Amino acid sequence: MTHVIGLIRVVTLTNEELLNTHGKVIERTFPGLRVISKCIEDQPAGIYDKETEEMAKPKILRLAKEFENKELRQS
Repeated sequence: MTHVIGLIRVVTLTNEELLNTHGKVIERTFPGLRVISKCIEDQPAGIYDKETEEMAKPKILRLAKEFENKELRQS
């Protein structure tokens, strides 16, 4: 049985290979897992202080809801 994990990258990435890097490591380490990676929008430098953390919180929660509502259920 394959289990699916939603991985939220807290940085904005446009390169699919970079986006999926962590997921591929997890999948190689744990063959029974499949990882779907997504990143938050409009934060190319990621989270590096309290202000950018506050900016990111609603984006992270939005992606988590997306995973909960459709992505992980369809897999």
